[in-house]
Amino acid sequence: MPESVEERLAKVEGRLEELSKRIDNLNHRITEGFTMTNTRIDDLGKSLNKRIDDLRSEVRLWFVVITIIISLITLLLKLIP
Repeated sequence: MPESVEERLAKVEGRLEELSKRIDNLNHRITEGFTMTNTRIDDLGKSLNKRIDDLRSEVRLWFVVITIIISLITLLLKLIP
């Protein structure tokens, strides 16, 4: 028995509503995914900046140590006849 226009319209509206809910859920999950990704990127950036700062500090320390050693050797060589 053929369906009436009203029945078809009701089915289409039901499907449209279901699709709308699915799209909303998908949009919500995508937004959550982007938020989590942005948080991870921010955390990685902070971690990388800390490592770079630590590396700079270590390079400065070694520069000072080597400079002191060279200065001491130079001084000792001048003192030795």
